[in-house]
Amino acid sequence: MIITHILDHHCETRQREEGLARDNSKYRVSDAGKCRLMRYWKRQGKDYDPGDVPPLVRRTMQAGILLHTWVEDVLKMSVGHQLAGFEAEGELEDEHRLGHFDLLLHLKDGSTLLADVKTVKDKQFYWKQKNGADTQHIYQVCSYADMLPKLPDRAVICYLNRDNMELLEEPVDFSSWNVDNRQDWQILFDRWENQQEPEPNPDSWECKYCIYKHTCEHANL
Repeated sequence: MIITHILDHHCETRQREEGLARDNSKYRVSDAGKCRLMRYWKRQGKDYDPGDVPPLVRRTMQAGILLHTWVEDVLKMSVGHQLAGFEAEGELEDEHRLGHFDLLLHLKDGSTLLADVKTVKDKQFYWKQKNGADTQHIYQVCSYADMLPKLPDRAVICYLNRDNMELLEEPVDFSSWNVDNRQDWQILFDRWENQQEPEPNPDSWECKYCIYKHTCEHANL
């Protein structure tokens, strides 16, 4: 069990270090579309137990980071051939939000493509093939597009199946989705200005994985 112990210790340490280093003075764009009460509490700095994450989930998160890095490395090598330019992990910030987009590709025809990479397991991948991108993922990409200095020409969510490395590219029409996305954020902006907690609005699965699930009276476990 020594290898398992070392891997789990590494993943737990990395998660705690990343949590301590993360700037929560503003809303995180990576939480776009999720429960508003959870997002508000995170910005408030409400305490939670970062250790309350199953070891397999921690390993999966680290594996996702490795796959992201691989995609970025391949695209970086294509600059000058298939791509005219490439940006990765670009920081975006406004009065209330902070985030990092995954990829901004400058194509040979002069257009730009904003891309967000999501690693998912086999079952999730085929669900998305049938039903399309998750609303929360769409809101996240819309938020990045909104915060860029110049609106990209196109946006796409790339789902990478970590079980067999299949790739699904789901286009995002941020011009239409951004109406709902901006309304969702505006509620949080207004609540922050008034220092008033918003009503919780989690999707059915969110409470199970929420960092506040043991202290939130609204949690549906």
